[in-house]
Amino acid sequence: MSNTLRIKSSHPEHTHAGKLLAKMYYGGFIDKTLVMNEESFGYPHNGGYHSLTLRLSKDDAKAFVELVEERYDGHPGLKDFSQHIRAQLH
Repeated sequence: MSNTLRIKSSHPEHTHAGKLLAKMYYGGFIDKTLVMNEESFGYPHNGGYHSLTLRLSKDDAKAFVELVEERYDGHPGLKDFSQHIRAQLH
């Protein structure tokens, strides 16, 4: 897995980006789009934060964030969430 990236997204639960992560977890989006295992995992509520850690190829990570942007277009936390993920895709 030498071509994989470890991508972390953790946001305070009461921010727009944190609320987006909560919606992704509790609405089933995470379970439907990702295989959660020891390499991709997260916590819908982690002591005041909503967190997601992914271990994906750069292409898969880009595809994931594009899918999130399409699915949650208009959500007030989308810009912060997307920028946070895209900043890690280098």
